[in-house]
Amino acid sequence: MPRSASLVPRPPAVLGAVVLAAILAATAGCGGAEAGPPRLTLDHSTCDGCGMLISEARFAAGWRSKDRTAAFDDIACLLRSLDRDGQADPNAEIWVMDAEQHWLPARDAVFVMSDRLETPMAGHIQAFADRGAAAAVAAATGGVVLPDFARLRATVEERSMAEATRGEGEHHAPSR
Repeated sequence: MPRSASLVPRPPAVLGAVVLAAILAATAGCGGAEAGPPRLTLDHSTCDGCGMLISEARFAAGWRSKDRTAAFDDIACLLRSLDRDGQADPNAEIWVMDAEQHWLPARDAVFVMSDRLETPMAGHIQAFADRGAAAAVAAATGGVVLPDFARLRATVEERSMAEATRGEGEHHAPSR
């Protein structure tokens, strides 16, 4: 066999190399974006909402978009982040830490809201994977069970509007 003939690659080998290179190029961008909840280290990670250290896992929350992540020490900080323009991609994965300190997608969680729940930023909200456990905590704290994340957001918005209305009335009340 002539020497120059051995240097010419066969078409199937070239095609295989091109396909492999294309697959590697296409998945290279995917490898940088993790899936799942944001990573956090208790007493070292800071809340992207208030800047305080995240020290109580059972109240932590976060979101992950295509190119950003955010972690929060309180579900209330997460909700404020979602309500601010441009803070989270509308397609972001939203995560909450449940009472047993396991991450779960917010869409799968049940929430308890009670003024007697002591949370890091006084959000008074805790997530649960189990409806029965949520009902027990709500009963023990005089709270309310919110069956899903959409209902939680709506309830928080309603309360914020009611507080704002009460606050306005106090400032504009006529003096006697």
